[in-house]
Amino acid sequence: MRHFTNLCLELDETRNASREVEALKRYFAAAPPDDAAWALWFLIGGKPRRFIPASALKPWAAAEAGIPGWLFEESLEAVGDAAETMALLLPDAAGANPRGLRATVEERLAPLEEAADERRRELVVGAWREMGHRERFVWNRILTGELRTRLPRQAVLRALAETAGLDIPVIAHRLDGPWDPSAEFYRRLLSPDRGDAVPGRPYPFHLACP
Repeated sequence: MRHFTNLCLELDETRNASREVEALKRYFAAAPPDDAAWALWFLIGGKPRRFIPASALKPWAAAEAGIPGWLFEESLEAVGDAAETMALLLPDAAGANPRGLRATVEERLAPLEEAADERRRELVVGAWREMGHRERFVWNRILTGELRTRLPRQAVLRALAETAGLDIPVIAHRLDGPWDPSAEFYRRLLSPDRGDAVPGRPYPFHLACP
C-alpha cells in the first residue's frame, strides 16, 4: 500500500505529463504483479461499488482519535478536506504496514461489500491502525470513491508500453474489454508475445461501479 500511496501523491503533485509517465514507469517496473494489476485498475477509473460516505467515517475517526465530534469538525474546517483531516488526526501505526495494495483491497476493501455496519467499522479502523497518515489519506479516498489522479488514460498506456517494450496499441488492445486485476493478467498484459491478446476475464463486480 505504501508504494501505491507514494505513486498517487506524486501524481497528484505534478502537472507535467512526462513526469507522470516516469512516475508510473517506476511504479510498474518495481511493483509486484498483483499490486500492479490493482493499481492499474484504480488508475484507469476502477472504483468500489459500495462507497462509505465521509459522513459515516467521521464519527469513527473521531472516536479512534479520542476527540469529541465538535473538535473534529473544527479541524475539518481548518483543513478543508475530510479524507485528509481523518488521516492527520489518527495516530500513526507503531510499525511499517506490511500489506501491499492487493492485500489491502482483498482483505480490507472487498469484505466491506457484504459486511454489516459493525464489521465494516472494524475493517476500516483496522486498516487505519496499520497505516501512516499518507497511506490513510489514499485509503480514505478509495473508501469514499474519491480517488482521482487526473491522469489521462493515454499516459497510463504509454507507461505500460514503455515498461514492457511494446507498442501502445498492443497494450490498449489487451486492456479492451472486461478483465480481472490479477498477477496473471498483469503478466500477460506486459508479455512480449505480440501475437495474442489477453482474453476477457471475469470482472470484479464486487468492487466495480455498475
